[in-house]
Amino acid sequence: MKIDKKYFIRRNLDSFAETEFAKFLWKKDIQPFYPFKDVGIDMIGVSRIKVEFYQLKARNPMAKGNNIYGFPITKKGIQKLSKLKNSFFILCTLQPNKTFHFFKLPPVIIREYDKQRKASKYPKRHKTGFFKIEKIDEKTYRIRPKYIKIDINEFRLA
Repeated sequence: MKIDKKYFIRRNLDSFAETEFAKFLWKKDIQPFYPFKDVGIDMIGVSRIKVEFYQLKARNPMAKGNNIYGFPITKKGIQKLSKLKNSFFILCTLQPNKTFHFFKLPPVIIREYDKQRKASKYPKRHKTGFFKIEKIDEKTYRIRPKYIKIDINEFRLA
């Protein structure tokens, strides 16, 4: 997969993901707003019936595994987002055609991933829980490691 070099700089990738997600919300008739101060919420979506809070995490494929996206999720980040009602992690996976696939996960799913990871008999390599998503084909993804029993495709936004 060939990725434009400017997106290897995390700040550029995050900014691009926020812009693209705002466009995605706009198409779904949801007004995107950016908070004045960064307190863990990257974007607020307001529709006619509800308000949602989003924490975006954007990644390009990891260097070693071409189709694996690793999202570092900390316990503090989960706790911070869990305090807000209608809050979600938006995991943004950059595609070769410079578009994103978005996954909308409530904090409870991230917490479940962390719980299953800690309960496994397999060794943990990192203190930070890297939420890893592997791209199988254009429309199918799965959680890595394989022993985690969460179907990530249920959370993909179309």
